[in-house]
Amino acid sequence: MKKLRIIRNILAIILIIEATLFILFYLIVVIYSKESYKAIDIDSYTKSSDNVKVEYIDNYIYFSPNNDINKNKGVIFYPGGLVDYMAYTELLYNLALDGYYGALFKMPYNLAFFGKNNANKILNNYNDINWYIGGHSLGGVSAASYYSSNMNRLNGLFLLASYSTHDIKDGNVLSIYGSNDKVLNMESYNKYKINLPTNTTFYEIDGGIHSYFGSYGIQKGDGTPTISKEEQIDITIKKLALFMD
Repeated sequence: MKKLRIIRNILAIILIIEATLFILFYLIVVIYSKESYKAIDIDSYTKSSDNVKVEYIDNYIYFSPNNDINKNKGVIFYPGGLVDYMAYTELLYNLALDGYYGALFKMPYNLAFFGKNNANKILNNYNDINWYIGGHSLGGVSAASYYSSNMNRLNGLFLLASYSTHDIKDGNVLSIYGSNDKVLNMESYNKYKINLPTNTTFYEIDGGIHSYFGSYGIQKGDGTPTISKEEQIDITIKKLALFMD
């Protein structure tokens, strides 16, 4: 009986420690997420027009080409860490202008790690579209993790200032980053290249920075751009179109 009591006490202590750690982790995430970067100058990309239909469904925005151009292809987009998902509406809206569907997810606490499997909603509900998945920065890392387990359901992965910590050597990958990016950890970027296919397309945007894949200003610690945000997004769209076509 004494041994049983000791075991019960130990289990109770373990449960208390686990609960305490969970609460601390939750509080850290909530506090940290309040420092998120807000989307700016995006009004014209958040509502439908003659050429693009913008729908707000559950926890994502769905962009549909509403003109004569329809590629029957689309992108599932995971936002960068602590960046308001709305900051990427400019990119997805303009992709739709070129005929590509888009699904932009709002992630819990603005961290894609907590919504890694959200792509299931798109793949299950819009299975008539040829989908590619990707994201910016930490969003790209989470998208790569999802892709590594679902390559049979997707046509490829695109990484914007990001990398894959999972083995996806048998996949189809596009990797883009800015030459003046001072946020992307280049040591990790180069380290994890080993996880990518040998035919991965790498592209460096001359004068581009980490922050200009979205519309949220310039991230703390980022480099100085020598091109505009609009130019960087336009280049990104062109490279994505070539990748998908």
